[in-house]
Amino acid sequence: MKMYHFNYNGYGAFFLVMANSPEEALESLKEYLRKNVKAKRHQDCRGGWYVDYDYERYLKWKDCTVDKLPKDYDIEVFEKNEVFRGEWS
Repeated sequence: MKMYHFNYNGYGAFFLVMANSPEEALESLKEYLRKNVKAKRHQDCRGGWYVDYDYERYLKWKDCTVDKLPKDYDIEVFEKNEVFRGEWS
């Protein structure tokens, strides 16, 4: 089992998934995003409608493959006992 880091190249959400293959990691990520969607859209306080952020994120990933990730994302693979270091600022 390896850790797959779906890294956003800029400011945005990144995802870490433990899986046996990159394909399995991507499918797990898609399932996670699908389950996070509570509604496709919401109404704001003025009566206008907007697309739900989690739904937009799910749509961005749902048809992706390991070879064709969303724009600005890449994938890094970490082996067992390898250290992942990051900083938020």
